Amino acid sequence: MGFLANTNFISDKAFKALNVSRDFDQTKALDKVNFEANWGMTIGLFGHNGAGKSTLLKVFAGISAPSSGSVEIAGIDLRKSRSRSNKIIGYVGHQSMLFQNLTILENGKQLDAEFINLGDDEPSIDSWFFCTGLTSNNILIK
Repeated sequence: MGFLANTNFISDKAFKALNVSRDFDQTKALDKVNFEANWGMTIGLFGHNGAGKSTLLKVFAGISAPSSGSVEIAGIDLRKSRSRSNKIIGYVGHQSMLFQNLTILENGKQLDAEFINLGDDEPSIDSWFFCTGLTSNNILIK
């Protein structure tokens, strides 16, 4: 997980969790987690498989919503402004978030719709591809 190094935010905390819980049916993956980190800190999460490490990171990244509690990224409450926090946080998990049967352009539009929310602005998506050196041709990801 990464953060932009910018001190113009409304909080001295890079991220903060207050009584965060995450339930999957009858399984409680996170149970009232309280956690905060200052800007510039290096943090390691350790635990056995199924301990909730990936779930906590996904909640901080805004990919998964907590069942209860609150999360702030740079003072921004994720419940109120997930799209704003997405501009300062990045998350790369251990599994691909791309759909194998979609083209690069289709995957870009899907990611935009779910996480970035640029809207239906084709030039914005094409600009993103230009910045990464990719083209929006119908190339399948294999």
